[in-house]
Amino acid sequence: MIDGVKINISSKLLSELIKVEGIEFNGSYDRLTGEVHNYPLRGRLGTFYLKVTKTRKTLRGSLHKDYNHRINQIESNSNDFGVSELQEEIQYLSDILRIVPNDLILENLEYGVNLPFETDQTFFKKNVIVFDGHEPSISKKIDGDYYLEFRRSQWSLKFYSKEQGTILRIEKRVIKSDFIKKWGIRSLEDLTPDTLNSLRSDLINSFSKFLIVDQLDPTLKDFTAKEKNIFTQGTNPKYWQLLRSNRHRSQKSRFNSSLRNLLKSKGLNTQAKTIQNMIIEKSAALIKRNVLTDMKKCSNATILPVYEKSDHSGSIMRTCLVTGIDLTYQSKESKFLWENQIVTIANKDPSFFLELQNRFLTSDRTYKSRYDIAYYIAHNIRNRYWNLTYRIAKGKIKYEHSLFPLTHQEILQIKKYSYAL
Repeated sequence: MIDGVKINISSKLLSELIKVEGIEFNGSYDRLTGEVHNYPLRGRLGTFYLKVTKTRKTLRGSLHKDYNHRINQIESNSNDFGVSELQEEIQYLSDILRIVPNDLILENLEYGVNLPFETDQTFFKKNVIVFDGHEPSISKKIDGDYYLEFRRSQWSLKFYSKEQGTILRIEKRVIKSDFIKKWGIRSLEDLTPDTLNSLRSDLINSFSKFLIVDQLDPTLKDFTAKEKNIFTQGTNPKYWQLLRSNRHRSQKSRFNSSLRNLLKSKGLNTQAKTIQNMIIEKSAALIKRNVLTDMKKCSNATILPVYEKSDHSGSIMRTCLVTGIDLTYQSKESKFLWENQIVTIANKDPSFFLELQNRFLTSDRTYKSRYDIAYYIAHNIRNRYWNLTYRIAKGKIKYEHSLFPLTHQEILQIKKYSYAL
């Protein structure tokens, strides 16, 4: 559901950033001190673009495409990208940049859905009349697909086909961060199931403002003279321009209601209804998405009790840095227990799931579902590790009185890692 982002990473010193594995900068700078000879300094991290000026550092790209590039080895965002994949990508960026998600500040954000709905030139040029009474700011054909964009001061709405008209995508691009701050979204850390539901509601509401008519030339023999007039005027984009300039908002609203009621009564809004229902269903499924690529390979994922270690008969086993739970069936980059495996724990061992809740949840938040609970357990596990790591690195606490109930060996492990920050 989440796609393009522009992230402010100015909290990271350039001298630290140039040492990050995988970052390639183009430009003149001192590799030891981080002193830049000529601004701006540009670079790449996977599919992301980095830009460094005298005052700012930003990372721009698609979370969806980067995840596909790393995990699925495809250069596309035509598949689904749900909350599970989003969490993995956020954790990957946090780990590789060594920046906590709360310091990955969002400046731009794109959110939308891919729908299996076939379209052609007629649909975009004739059936889509206006969006909220406006014609598209951009209308063009790209490699056999069709693209419409409607621009506003804080955001733009994109409506276009992909994969030769076999996929229809609706996507909102926020260009002013104040627009998403009203839902409590400031950083990547804030992209939770709750805030994703707010974005979902906004996307559904945005689509409802499209005027899409099944046929421009239906038989009008069953129309009254008044209905013919409403239909003829309402399917003419220039008439909506006239409405905006010459009439009060209440008059425009009444005409809009009359036209939509007419289309509904005559059965001329079936495409719009179908797309609306698909957006509702697909966006809900992506937020509840509970599919982890590596876990699909094994139907009986091993779940160890908290803090219990195992050596898998001498082989190296990856475990969560905080809980010690086996991560064998999560992706190879994982360092912490993820929501997906927590849901698996909930299904297989409810008493252990309750223990995780007691250890990692607070009582000041209302949790709407099991998926919501799992998300915040995973979220708080990561926070415990990173908070402790940074506090140790700054020498603000004593190791022996750190995060309960970490063992001495685990503390030394975190201490060792903190020196590399």
